[in-house]
Amino acid sequence: MKDKINSNDTTLKILEGLEKAYKKLVEFKRYKNSPLVVAKDGVIIEIQPDEIPPTTKYSLGDNDKLGVQKDKRQKDKGRKTNYEL
Repeated sequence: MKDKINSNDTTLKILEGLEKAYKKLVEFKRYKNSPLVVAKDGVIIEIQPDEIPPTTKYSLGDNDKLGVQKDKRQKDKGRKTNYEL
């Protein structure tokens, strides 16, 4: 039980870190006036600095709650991270 709580806490800290890193990236891209290059649906696209969303939220993918997986097979594949642009 304690490991599960520590795992959830660690996961939340990682997600917070990713959100902070994204925010810093956007600030840097706007400062340098350079486009953000991303892959969307297998196609590489450029997003102009003034069109980049200022923040993003990361999630655990198919998980309802932290540490609870809908499909046990997902455990073997590792957790997926979804992001929004």
